[in-house]
Amino acid sequence: MKDKLHAERGGGDVFPVLTFSLLCVVVFPFASGYFLSFFSRSANVVLVPFLQEDLGITAGDIGVMSGMYFAAFALAQIPLGIVSDRFDSARVNGMLLPFAFLGSLVFAYSSSLMGLAWGRALIGLGVAGCLMTAFRYFSLWMSLEKRAFYNGIVVASGGLGNMAAFYPVAFLVEDLGWTWQDVYKGLAVLFFVQCLLVLLVPPRKKPPRTTLSFSDQGKDYKEIVTHPRFLAVTPYACTVMAGFLSMQTLWFGPLLKEGYGVDEGTGLGLITATIFGMIAGNMVSGKVMVWVKKMGFDFLTFMNVTSCIHVLLLVSVVWGGWSLWPGVWFLMGILYSGIVQYYAYLGTFLSPRLLGRAMTLGNGLLFLMIFLIQVVYGYGVDVLKVYMSEGWAYRGMYIVLLCVYGLTFFWQVIFHRRYCRD
Repeated sequence: MKDKLHAERGGGDVFPVLTFSLLCVVVFPFASGYFLSFFSRSANVVLVPFLQEDLGITAGDIGVMSGMYFAAFALAQIPLGIVSDRFDSARVNGMLLPFAFLGSLVFAYSSSLMGLAWGRALIGLGVAGCLMTAFRYFSLWMSLEKRAFYNGIVVASGGLGNMAAFYPVAFLVEDLGWTWQDVYKGLAVLFFVQCLLVLLVPPRKKPPRTTLSFSDQGKDYKEIVTHPRFLAVTPYACTVMAGFLSMQTLWFGPLLKEGYGVDEGTGLGLITATIFGMIAGNMVSGKVMVWVKKMGFDFLTFMNVTSCIHVLLLVSVVWGGWSLWPGVWFLMGILYSGIVQYYAYLGTFLSPRLLGRAMTLGNGLLFLMIFLIQVVYGYGVDVLKVYMSEGWAYRGMYIVLLCVYGLTFFWQVIFHRRYCRD
């Protein structure tokens, strides 16, 4: 099959229909990587109590440890965008994954906060290219019409990895007697296998040759970050996405347990409901956008309406009660897919030659904000616990996060009205 694919490198839609061989050779090597990326991102939700018990670390320490993953992920995005425009995407992905393998082992054998933080940082660096290299790879092999479908498969696999980080990890730890060290040793093995998979299986294809130097490519970021629409929308979009992912991958569990007295099983059920919602939303959001555009609405309107309803549901959690029903959390996940259309919105005002770097820049800002939210939330809880109960400390920091949502939304409205009139 590889020979046939290489013979057709000249362009066009190389994969006109979805076949089993296509899934195995092209889609699965990238989808499995994104599965592991999300799994490693969320596994600590279950493991946090055991880490606190074994090592005596505080909520602030947990925020730093988990946030280092996102900090390293964010810092890798700009060089990743430049390199992906020059080299084969599968090879770029495979060259990063050994860092995730090494990070998993560092984490498994660490007995201090510093060691745990460095382990998480290495994992974040290693998986930094799992999604964007997949998008870039598909853009070279597939027509625009097919690309959204294949991208959706990869994104949905991330949702499955997110789910695997909850009940399956809880089963390994609570029923089979695994320690948190055992989980990360197993993760190291999976990263090793994934590295071999993505390096050896997908057919190679380099992007079109560019005459720009690395420094010239870097200068293009100025054009992106000074664009009025980028400045208007990015703070709100990244805050909403970062806030939800920060809570889902770390702080929703303690908030529900300490703030509302929800038992661990029920809390995991609510978080899992958001993941099911995200998978469902990602699978249908592309078609919904086509329908919405036919009705005369644009990307920004769709993003704002869906994200505002999403945020209102998050606000309702402050009062508990009906908002702790799984259906509400499932709807949160579905509506979250609306703000993810931010990446598609970038293509409505930026030149195609800038789009890849704009997406990685936006992704980098998103993960940098996740790092900041997780760290500030954790240390904020430690400070508030001095003045109030632990439950209200978690609630208080959650309310602060929601206020930041509101501030960035008003920034978008005011800035857009003043500087983005056509």
